[in-house]
Amino acid sequence: MQPFAVEYYRDMYEKSVTCSDLWRIKAKTLFNAASMLKPEVHRIWSDITFGRRQYSTEEREIAGVYLMLAGMAIENLLKGILVIVEPAIVKPNYKLDWKNTGGNKHDLIALWQSVGITLNNDETILLQKFTNHILWDGRFPVPKMAIDNPLDGSFTPFFLEDEQSFEEMFDKVESIYHHLFVEWYCEISSS
Repeated sequence: MQPFAVEYYRDMYEKSVTCSDLWRIKAKTLFNAASMLKPEVHRIWSDITFGRRQYSTEEREIAGVYLMLAGMAIENLLKGILVIVEPAIVKPNYKLDWKNTGGNKHDLIALWQSVGITLNNDETILLQKFTNHILWDGRFPVPKMAIDNPLDGSFTPFFLEDEQSFEEMFDKVESIYHHLFVEWYCEISSS
């Protein structure tokens, strides 16, 4: 790669990683991708819930990808909020230090708590489900660190009502993001 290209991409990365709105845009893209799979996943879950049939391995994988995308959408929104409220996570070399936030392990519960949003029991259960699906239904057949991320009994099934809960949760986090973004923007505009 030409030196100019390396500098160009490094500069783009440095600007992008600290731009909370790019985290929100990626979250929305992931949300929309999950939404495209939703009708098929809903059909599969309806058939299974009402005992009409068992699902195939391929259908289980489609449902897993839907859940992974949904979880990653929430993860990106939470990380966008952290870029706003915890600017210290952005180090001088523009690396993000998610340590102490849960962000380096896709731990949505820890990320949620790092943002300072109170969780009720249902939200905690839902976030744990998403965390498990991000880890176990990712790009590979098994997590890269399967030994470090064992299934601990919290890998509970997803239900039809969880679909609605996901959308409500996403809307809740997106609303918090917008509120914090406006506060941050007003603060920097007045200085």
